[in-house]
Amino acid sequence: MSQDKPYNKKTDNAKHHRWHPWIALFIVFVAAIICCFIWQKLSRNARTIDKQLAAIEAAIVIPDAENAAVYYMRFLTDPNNTSILDDLAGYSPSAYCEPWADSEHPELAVEVKTQSKFIQTLLDISEMRQARFPIY
Repeated sequence: MSQDKPYNKKTDNAKHHRWHPWIALFIVFVAAIICCFIWQKLSRNARTIDKQLAAIEAAIVIPDAENAAVYYMRFLTDPNNTSILDDLAGYSPSAYCEPWADSEHPELAVEVKTQSKFIQTLLDISEMRQARFPIY
């Protein structure tokens, strides 16, 4: 019979468990490295996308003097103009959908004549060739 050390369950398990924290630490370390690579890849893609969006915006930019959207925004945010639009909105829908004579809608005919400058401004803006409203 050999005189080997007898099997001691406590000491053998202690040696086996001693490596578990190191394995867990190694797994966490590898996961951290993988996360760093993924983070770098995503941040590089985000910068690339931002650059592409900036290039698109620069390519489609319209000077304010040529952008009808700027004029529409100024025109429609003017309190005087919004009150005129509210006044005109009170007339019958048939007057907006089909041609009409002054005798059919005399109040609207008077209003159109008095607001001719307002209407002409809208017509002038509508003749501008380009309009790009900002996207927020």
